[in-house]
Amino acid sequence: MVNHGETLFSPVYVIDVATALETMMKNETTISSTYELYGPAVYSMREIYDIIDDIMKKKRTRLNVPSPIALGITKLLTYLPWPYLTPDEIERYCISDKPGKAVGGGEVKTFSDLGVELVDLESKAIQVVRRYRSNTHFDQPISKNIGKVKKGVYHVEY
Repeated sequence: MVNHGETLFSPVYVIDVATALETMMKNETTISSTYELYGPAVYSMREIYDIIDDIMKKKRTRLNVPSPIALGITKLLTYLPWPYLTPDEIERYCISDKPGKAVGGGEVKTFSDLGVELVDLESKAIQVVRRYRSNTHFDQPISKNIGKVKKGVYHVEY
């Protein structure tokens, strides 16, 4: 973990971004507008790891690696035929997401201006992460609560 897991992210579901892009392409009123497509909630990297650990029913060891050391290690890893982690990813892990301002001081629009209803991280994480559970926890039932991060309670849609 870089930066003690304190970097803030606003994860967004890729289908929400695709829907927004489709709306922008079809709607002429979106021409020359600036859009920031960020997720409905802000999480620290540590919180995202906690959600993943909870879904996987596993407690993974987390080591904080100072960013200069992590950058050095990833520069060496780039010589492998398949880099696991790149230096630009380490730099990105140290920059928090922040809503900005449009160039020239104009208005910045978001998903709500496009009429896109966002899906939260908790409701989609289970679909991606569940396959990495061990066989002893794979078929455990999942509660139908939506939108609340509660230990051991996640929602899945089929």
